[in-house]
Amino acid sequence: MPVKPDKQDDSVPKSYKLVSPFLPLEIFDNDDFECRTPESWLSLGRIKGWCNRKPIPALALLLTESSYPEYKWHLVGVLDYSAEKCQYLVEEVLKEEKEEEEKEHEEEHEEEHEEEHEEEHEEEEKEEENLLEDSPQEDEEVEPVKKRHKKNLTILYGGTKHWIPRIRLLFKAEDPRIFADRIESALRLRKDGEIQLLYSTSVDCMPIWEANPSLSHASLQRIKELVKSACGFKGKLFESCIKNLENQAKLEYDRVMNRMVFDNTVMTYSEEFSDIILPQKDPKCIPE
Repeated sequence: MPVKPDKQDDSVPKSYKLVSPFLPLEIFDNDDFECRTPESWLSLGRIKGWCNRKPIPALALLLTESSYPEYKWHLVGVLDYSAEKCQYLVEEVLKEEKEEEEKEHEEEHEEEHEEEHEEEHEEEEKEEENLLEDSPQEDEEVEPVKKRHKKNLTILYGGTKHWIPRIRLLFKAEDPRIFADRIESALRLRKDGEIQLLYSTSVDCMPIWEANPSLSHASLQRIKELVKSACGFKGKLFESCIKNLENQAKLEYDRVMNRMVFDNTVMTYSEEFSDIILPQKDPKCIPE
Protein backbone atom coordinates (compact mmCIF):
# COMPACT_ATOMS: atom_id res chain seq x y z
CA MET A 1 0.00 0.00 0.00
CA PRO A 2 1.37 3.47 -0.77
CA VAL A 3 2.53 5.58 2.13
CA LYS A 4 3.53 9.19 2.51
CA PRO A 5 7.26 9.81 2.86
CA ASP A 6 8.26 9.96 6.50
CA LYS A 7 10.53 12.53 8.08
CA GLN A 8 14.25 11.90 7.87
CA ASP A 9 15.43 9.56 10.58
CA ASP A 10 19.14 8.84 10.99
CA SER A 11 18.42 5.47 12.60
CA VAL A 12 16.81 4.16 9.39
CA PRO A 13 19.03 3.05 6.47
CA LYS A 14 19.11 5.40 3.51
CA SER A 15 17.48 2.91 1.17
CA TYR A 16 14.48 2.77 3.51
CA LYS A 17 14.03 6.53 3.12
CA LEU A 18 14.61 6.87 -0.64
CA VAL A 19 12.77 3.81 -1.95
CA SER A 20 9.08 3.69 -1.07
CA PRO A 21 7.45 0.29 -0.51
CA PHE A 22 6.27 -1.33 -3.74
CA LEU A 23 5.30 -4.86 -2.64
CA PRO A 24 1.91 -5.71 -1.06
CA LEU A 25 2.17 -6.11 2.69
CA GLU A 26 -0.16 -9.11 2.82
CA ILE A 27 2.31 -11.44 1.07
CA PHE A 28 4.62 -11.05 4.09
CA ASP A 29 1.89 -11.77 6.66
CA ASN A 30 2.81 -14.43 9.21
CA ASP A 31 -0.06 -16.76 10.10
CA ASP A 32 1.70 -17.78 13.31
CA PHE A 33 0.20 -14.66 14.92
CA GLU A 34 -3.33 -15.87 14.14
CA CYS A 35 -5.35 -17.11 17.13
CA ARG A 36 -8.46 -18.35 15.25
CA THR A 37 -9.39 -19.84 11.92
CA PRO A 38 -11.65 -17.83 9.56
CA GLU A 39 -14.51 -20.19 10.35
CA SER A 40 -13.99 -19.60 14.06
CA TRP A 41 -14.09 -15.82 13.60
CA LEU A 42 -17.32 -15.99 11.61
CA SER A 43 -18.91 -18.31 14.17
CA LEU A 44 -18.79 -15.45 16.71
CA GLY A 45 -21.67 -13.84 14.82
CA ARG A 46 -23.97 -16.82 15.22
CA ILE A 47 -26.55 -16.74 18.03
CA LYS A 48 -28.81 -19.57 19.09
CA GLY A 49 -32.30 -19.05 17.80
CA TRP A 50 -31.18 -16.73 14.99
CA CYS A 51 -30.99 -17.98 11.43
CA ASN A 52 -28.92 -15.03 10.16
CA ARG A 53 -25.34 -14.38 11.17
CA LYS A 54 -24.56 -11.01 12.73
CA PRO A 55 -21.54 -8.92 11.61
CA ILE A 56 -18.43 -9.29 13.74
CA PRO A 57 -17.17 -5.87 14.96
CA ALA A 58 -13.67 -4.97 13.83
CA LEU A 59 -11.42 -2.17 12.59
CA ALA A 60 -10.28 -2.18 8.96
CA LEU A 61 -7.60 -0.17 7.16
CA LEU A 62 -9.45 1.23 4.13
CA LEU A 63 -8.55 3.58 1.33
CA THR A 64 -9.86 7.12 1.74
CA GLU A 65 -11.48 9.22 -0.97
CA SER A 66 -8.73 11.86 -0.92
CA SER A 67 -6.69 12.73 -4.01
CA TYR A 68 -3.53 11.20 -2.52
CA PRO A 69 -3.71 7.44 -1.83
CA GLU A 70 -4.14 7.30 1.93
CA TYR A 71 -5.44 4.66 4.31
CA LYS A 72 -7.35 5.12 7.58
CA TRP A 73 -8.86 2.81 10.18
CA HIS A 74 -12.65 2.50 10.03
CA LEU A 75 -15.21 0.69 12.16
CA VAL A 76 -16.56 -2.24 10.13
CA GLY A 77 -18.59 -5.40 10.45
CA VAL A 78 -17.09 -8.63 9.09
CA LEU A 79 -19.60 -10.49 6.91
CA ASP A 80 -17.83 -13.32 5.09
CA TYR A 81 -14.50 -14.92 4.15
CA SER A 82 -13.18 -16.09 0.76
CA ALA A 83 -10.78 -19.03 0.95
CA GLU A 84 -9.86 -18.52 -2.71
CA LYS A 85 -8.74 -14.90 -2.28
CA CYS A 86 -7.78 -15.25 1.41
CA GLN A 87 -9.71 -12.06 2.13
CA TYR A 88 -12.54 -10.98 4.42
CA LEU A 89 -15.68 -9.18 3.29
CA VAL A 90 -16.31 -6.16 5.51
CA GLU A 91 -18.95 -3.44 5.54
CA GLU A 92 -18.25 0.08 6.75
CA VAL A 93 -20.23 1.24 9.78
CA LEU A 94 -21.33 4.85 9.37
CA LYS A 95 -22.48 7.06 12.24
CA GLU A 96 -25.06 9.83 12.22
CA GLU A 97 -25.67 12.12 15.19
CA LYS A 98 -29.22 13.38 15.77
CA GLU A 99 -30.81 15.54 18.48
CA GLU A 100 -34.24 14.74 19.91
CA GLU A 101 -36.24 16.95 22.27
CA GLU A 102 -38.03 15.32 25.16
CA LYS A 103 -40.46 16.75 27.77
CA GLU A 104 -39.57 16.30 31.35
CA HIS A 105 -42.37 14.72 33.31
CA GLU A 106 -43.32 16.85 36.29
CA GLU A 107 -44.65 13.94 38.27
CA GLU A 108 -43.01 10.53 38.21
CA HIS A 109 -43.54 7.61 40.50
CA GLU A 110 -46.13 9.37 42.70
CA GLU A 111 -46.68 6.37 44.88
CA GLU A 112 -42.98 6.09 45.76
CA HIS A 113 -42.35 9.81 46.35
CA GLU A 114 -45.57 11.22 47.83
CA GLU A 115 -43.84 13.29 50.49
CA GLU A 116 -41.48 14.98 48.03
CA HIS A 117 -44.36 16.00 45.77
CA GLU A 118 -46.29 17.47 48.66
CA GLU A 119 -43.37 19.68 49.65
CA GLU A 120 -42.88 20.84 46.07
CA HIS A 121 -46.58 21.62 45.78
CA GLU A 122 -46.52 23.79 48.92
CA GLU A 123 -43.48 25.71 47.65
CA GLU A 124 -45.17 26.36 44.30
CA GLU A 125 -48.27 27.75 46.04
CA LYS A 126 -46.14 30.15 48.07
CA GLU A 127 -44.33 31.34 44.94
CA GLU A 128 -47.64 31.91 43.12
CA GLU A 129 -48.98 33.99 46.03
CA ASN A 130 -45.86 36.14 46.00
CA LEU A 131 -46.15 36.65 42.26
CA LEU A 132 -49.81 37.68 42.54
CA GLU A 133 -49.01 40.24 45.21
CA ASP A 134 -46.17 41.81 43.19
CA SER A 135 -47.89 41.68 39.78
CA PRO A 136 -50.39 44.35 38.51
CA GLN A 137 -54.14 43.90 38.96
CA GLU A 138 -54.72 43.15 35.26
CA ASP A 139 -55.70 39.58 34.66
CA GLU A 140 -53.14 37.91 32.46
CA GLU A 141 -52.86 34.28 31.65
CA VAL A 142 -49.44 32.90 32.37
CA GLU A 143 -48.59 29.87 30.28
CA PRO A 144 -46.66 27.20 32.10
CA VAL A 145 -43.08 26.80 30.92
CA LYS A 146 -42.45 23.37 29.53
CA LYS A 147 -39.03 22.16 30.39
CA ARG A 148 -37.28 20.45 27.51
CA HIS A 149 -33.85 19.00 27.04
CA LYS A 150 -32.02 17.70 24.00
CA LYS A 151 -30.92 14.10 23.76
CA ASN A 152 -28.13 13.07 21.39
CA LEU A 153 -28.83 9.90 19.42
CA THR A 154 -26.21 7.95 17.47
CA ILE A 155 -27.60 6.03 14.52
CA LEU A 156 -25.46 3.28 12.95
CA TYR A 157 -26.03 2.05 9.41
CA GLY A 158 -24.11 0.05 6.83
CA GLY A 159 -21.95 1.59 4.13
CA THR A 160 -19.67 0.36 1.36
CA LYS A 161 -18.45 -3.24 1.32
CA HIS A 162 -14.80 -4.18 0.73
CA TRP A 163 -12.67 -7.31 0.36
CA ILE A 164 -9.49 -6.86 2.42
CA PRO A 165 -6.61 -9.13 3.55
CA ARG A 166 -6.19 -10.22 7.15
CA ILE A 167 -3.20 -7.91 7.79
CA ARG A 168 -5.55 -4.91 7.40
CA LEU A 169 -8.25 -6.24 9.72
CA LEU A 170 -8.22 -5.96 13.52
CA PHE A 171 -11.01 -7.87 15.23
CA LYS A 172 -12.39 -6.36 18.41
CA ALA A 173 -12.08 -9.77 20.05
CA GLU A 174 -8.32 -10.15 19.49
CA ASP A 175 -5.34 -8.77 21.37
CA PRO A 176 -4.25 -5.50 19.70
CA ARG A 177 -0.70 -5.92 21.00
CA ILE A 178 -0.28 -9.20 19.14
CA PHE A 179 -1.78 -7.60 16.04
CA ALA A 180 0.75 -4.73 16.29
CA ASP A 181 3.58 -7.29 16.45
CA ARG A 182 2.09 -8.97 13.41
CA ILE A 183 2.17 -5.75 11.38
CA GLU A 184 5.69 -4.92 12.58
CA SER A 185 6.92 -8.36 11.49
CA ALA A 186 5.35 -7.97 8.04
CA LEU A 187 6.85 -4.49 7.58
CA ARG A 188 10.31 -5.74 8.53
CA LEU A 189 10.10 -8.73 6.17
CA ARG A 190 8.92 -6.50 3.33
CA LYS A 191 11.83 -4.10 3.78
CA ASP A 192 14.33 -6.95 3.77
CA GLY A 193 12.68 -8.54 0.73
CA GLU A 194 12.64 -5.30 -1.25
CA ILE A 195 16.32 -4.66 -0.48
CA GLN A 196 17.26 -8.16 -1.65
CA LEU A 197 15.08 -7.83 -4.75
CA LEU A 198 16.60 -4.46 -5.72
CA TYR A 199 20.10 -5.83 -5.21
CA SER A 200 19.52 -9.03 -7.20
CA THR A 201 17.83 -7.17 -10.05
CA SER A 202 20.73 -4.71 -10.29
CA VAL A 203 23.26 -7.55 -10.52
CA ASP A 204 21.21 -9.51 -13.07
CA CYS A 205 20.87 -6.44 -15.31
CA MET A 206 24.64 -5.91 -15.50
CA PRO A 207 26.21 -6.77 -18.87
CA ILE A 208 28.87 -9.46 -18.96
CA TRP A 209 32.21 -7.74 -19.27
CA GLU A 210 34.59 -9.48 -21.63
CA ALA A 211 37.59 -8.54 -19.50
CA ASN A 212 36.23 -10.59 -16.61
CA PRO A 213 37.56 -14.13 -16.34
CA SER A 214 35.16 -16.81 -17.52
CA LEU A 215 34.74 -20.44 -16.59
CA SER A 216 37.52 -22.36 -18.33
CA HIS A 217 37.14 -25.58 -20.28
CA ALA A 218 39.38 -27.42 -17.81
CA SER A 219 37.12 -26.42 -14.91
CA LEU A 220 34.07 -27.71 -16.78
CA GLN A 221 35.75 -31.05 -17.45
CA ARG A 222 36.64 -31.41 -13.80
CA ILE A 223 33.03 -30.70 -12.82
CA LYS A 224 31.84 -33.37 -15.26
CA GLU A 225 34.21 -35.95 -13.80
CA LEU A 226 33.00 -35.21 -10.28
CA VAL A 227 29.39 -35.61 -11.40
CA LYS A 228 30.08 -38.93 -13.16
CA SER A 229 31.81 -40.32 -10.07
CA ALA A 230 28.80 -39.62 -7.88
CA CYS A 231 26.73 -42.51 -6.54
CA GLY A 232 23.58 -43.23 -8.58
CA PHE A 233 24.86 -41.48 -11.71
CA LYS A 234 22.68 -42.00 -14.82
CA GLY A 235 24.64 -41.55 -18.02
CA LYS A 236 21.74 -41.24 -20.46
CA LEU A 237 20.03 -38.53 -18.45
CA PHE A 238 23.34 -36.69 -18.00
CA GLU A 239 24.16 -36.66 -21.72
CA SER A 240 20.72 -35.31 -22.62
CA CYS A 241 21.03 -32.23 -20.40
CA ILE A 242 24.80 -31.64 -20.31
CA LYS A 243 24.64 -28.60 -22.59
CA ASN A 244 22.00 -26.86 -20.48
CA LEU A 245 24.03 -27.59 -17.35
CA GLU A 246 27.17 -26.11 -18.90
CA ASN A 247 25.33 -22.93 -19.91
CA GLN A 248 23.83 -22.62 -16.43
CA ALA A 249 27.24 -23.08 -14.79
CA LYS A 250 28.81 -20.41 -17.03
CA LEU A 251 25.93 -18.02 -16.37
CA GLU A 252 26.22 -18.50 -12.60
CA TYR A 253 29.98 -17.98 -12.77
CA ASP A 254 29.56 -14.73 -14.72
CA ARG A 255 26.95 -13.56 -12.23
CA VAL A 256 29.31 -14.15 -9.31
CA MET A 257 31.99 -12.08 -11.05
CA ASN A 258 29.50 -9.27 -11.75
CA ARG A 259 28.36 -9.36 -8.14
CA MET A 260 31.91 -8.88 -6.90
CA VAL A 261 32.36 -5.89 -9.24
CA PHE A 262 28.98 -4.47 -8.20
CA ASP A 263 29.72 -4.78 -4.47
CA ASN A 264 33.06 -3.05 -4.91
CA THR A 265 31.47 -0.23 -6.94
CA VAL A 266 28.69 0.35 -4.40
CA MET A 267 31.16 0.51 -1.50
CA THR A 268 33.48 2.86 -3.41
CA TYR A 269 30.73 5.23 -4.58
CA SER A 270 28.34 4.93 -1.66
CA GLU A 271 26.82 8.40 -2.15
CA GLU A 272 25.81 7.73 -5.75
CA PHE A 273 24.35 4.33 -4.85
CA SER A 274 22.71 5.41 -1.60
CA ASP A 275 19.46 3.67 -2.58
CA ILE A 276 21.17 0.24 -2.59
CA ILE A 277 22.19 -1.68 0.50
CA LEU A 278 24.42 -4.71 0.19
CA PRO A 279 22.80 -7.77 1.79
CA GLN A 280 24.43 -9.04 4.92
CA LYS A 281 26.29 -12.29 4.45
CA ASP A 282 25.54 -15.13 6.81
CA PRO A 283 28.52 -15.85 9.07
CA LYS A 284 30.25 -19.08 8.14
CA CYS A 285 30.90 -21.67 10.78
CA ILE A 286 34.60 -22.22 11.35
CA PRO A 287 35.40 -25.91 11.89
CA GLU A 288 37.07 -26.64 15.18
